[in-house]
This record gives sequence, C-alpha cells and structure tokens, in this order.
Amino acid sequence: MDKLILISNISSILGAIISGIGFYFGLQQLKKVKRSADAARAAADSTRMALGKISAIEACAATIQQMEELKGYHRRNQLTELPERYAKVRLKLVEIKADIPDATDIVFFDSAIESYAKMERDHDAASKKNAKFIVDFDKVNATITKQTSHLTGVAARLRKQV
Repeated sequence: MDKLILISNISSILGAIISGIGFYFGLQQLKKVKRSADAARAAADSTRMALGKISAIEACAATIQQMEELKGYHRRNQLTELPERYAKVRLKLVEIKADIPDATDIVFFDSAIESYAKMERDHDAASKKNAKFIVDFDKVNATITKQTSHLTGVAARLRKQV
C-alpha cells in the first residue's frame, strides 16, 4: 500500500512538472504569436502609409497638369470653364493635403486652396452681375507657377519616402 501511495505521489509530481513545462512552452508560443501580430500590424501600417504617399504623388502629378492647363486658359482668355477648373484643382489640393503628413506643407495647401476658392467665387460673382471677370492673369499665372514648383517638391519628397 505504501508503494502504491509513493507511485501515486511521484505520478502527481511528474504530472505537475510536465504541466508546468507545457505551460511554459505555451507562454513562449503566445509571446511568438504576439511578436508576429505586432510585426504584421507594423507592416500593414507601413504599407498603408506607402499607399497614401503613392496616392498623393499621383494626385500631385494630376494637379500640376491641371494647374498648367489653367495657365493656358488664362493666356488664351478662355474664361467660361475657369470656375469648374478652379474647383477641380481646389479639390485635388484638399485630397493631397489629407495624405501629406508633413505639417510644414499645411500652410501652403491652405493658402493654395483658399486662392482657388476665391478665384472661383470671384468668377461666379462677376457672372451673377453679368460683369466681366477681370483678373491679372500674368500675376495669377506667376502664382500658379510657384504652386506647381512647390507641388513638384512635395511629390519628389514623397517619392524618396516610399
């Protein structure tokens, strides 16, 4: 009987040791799973940021093209389509601003967005009064040239970050 109790005690001790070892390896697996999940989350975040930057680069290129077309409209004094074109550029700038994490560009985007909104409002106000939309297009084109240069720099910076 004592032998049976001894075997039972040894079995219990061995069972507890094996359970402890199993518990230890289970914790190690949980740590590995957590590290893997953290790495996957970081990779997903990095991919999301890169896709946002690629989207912003594409939007910069499209906006620069639209801005250059605006300069042509100004040079040819083709005024009828300007409000829609101003609105498209303004909306593209809003889109780009949302994807740009660099706070130093916020002032540029806010200023550019407001300038296109103002030109659109001024054109609409002149149309409502049946008046001619009078703007110094040479000055506006010089401003657009500065804006396209800045956007080109933004796109170049984003390309380096992707």
